[in-house]
Amino acid sequence: MVYRLFISIFTFFFLGFSALVSEAQNWTHFRGSDMNGHASVETAPLNWSDSANIEWKVPVKGEGWSSPVVFGNQIWLTSATDDGTEFYTLCYDFKTGSCSVKIQFLSVPIRSGFTVPIRMQHPRPA
Repeated sequence: MVYRLFISIFTFFFLGFSALVSEAQNWTHFRGSDMNGHASVETAPLNWSDSANIEWKVPVKGEGWSSPVVFGNQIWLTSATDDGTEFYTLCYDFKTGSCSVKIQFLSVPIRSGFTVPIRMQHPRPA
């Protein structure tokens, strides 16, 4: 009972705090903070290449696994190795691209006959 009350109070304050600190430049969900795919910027680049409209590039171990989250001066993302046995959470500095946090949050030992469940595999063309 006390545990449920604690979780309820924590959730209430967390959601309230998140609403207070949510700013226009943050991108907190897939398709943006308003979840509509629109960024509130005056202008945005229309062309991309390996060098045009790129502030910085960094190697990321494994494959991208989720939509990046931008909050303040941090870019958070998740990654997984190609075989799906290691999963990471990474945090990069928005201005410099330096990695400030790298957490391996799951490691699955490979056993003979092991295959990654289809729902955990990376999308591939049919």
